[in-house]
Amino acid sequence: MTDFDRLTDIEDRAQCLPSGAWRQRSTDTGIIEDAEGHPVAILGTSGEARLPLGEFLAQAPVDVRWLANELRTAWGLLAGARIDLATEFRVPVPVGSAGGYAEVVVRRDDQGELWAVTDGALTGLRAWVDGGWSYVSDIGRAAAFRWTREGAIVVAQQVAALEAGSYRRAAAGAKDTSSAGRGTGQ
Repeated sequence: MTDFDRLTDIEDRAQCLPSGAWRQRSTDTGIIEDAEGHPVAILGTSGEARLPLGEFLAQAPVDVRWLANELRTAWGLLAGARIDLATEFRVPVPVGSAGGYAEVVVRRDDQGELWAVTDGALTGLRAWVDGGWSYVSDIGRAAAFRWTREGAIVVAQQVAALEAGSYRRAAAGAKDTSSAGRGTGQ
């Protein structure tokens, strides 16, 4: 079970709790009761002396909801921070479309503001610009790094689908060419 699953289970159990806090019974703080005075936990008789465990249980419904909300918020901020640290995203070209593995790479510029959709090459890097691949050295970095992160990821997904189609057409053409000479004794 992941931490996320565990938190979800805790939140599900908390749905059964009353909307407010419980309270210690004023005449016997060893009894924890709901807003209508029905006992929900009995710790024993203690008279009017405050019991730390009773205080804890009385506040449990409100505290559990607050803690779960704070944890979800913190996890969301952490996930956002991790994404902000990324310098590239890889979008695979759909499986089976190429003879091996292929991907489109979304890269962040050096300033971290804009993103390019690239072929992932270490040298001779090409970027997807105006419906086709162009060498970054030919068009310049400003033309290549032109999208927001989210926009570049969307474009990369579209390019991956286009590339898959190109690979399929090339493979079909190669198959037609290789079978053309069969049966002629060549």
